[in-house]
Amino acid sequence: MKQLVKNKNTICTKCLKNLDPANLTLEVLSYKDLKLASLGGALFMAHQVSKELMATMESLKNLSSIAKADR
Repeated sequence: MKQLVKNKNTICTKCLKNLDPANLTLEVLSYKDLKLASLGGALFMAHQVSKELMATMESLKNLSSIAKADR
């Protein structure tokens, strides 16, 4: 039987051919599942901070345009 060796793990090519995508399961993670020190937690926090920064900048822009309209 032909075999693949990758990263010291031996995988049977016959087993790979028999994989059924309908039997794959996914698990949805939330920010509560990740520790802040992990890569996923750090990426989430960077994403969250950038969203909040953009929202703050847009709010300031709106306030500025309202103040200009009042003159």
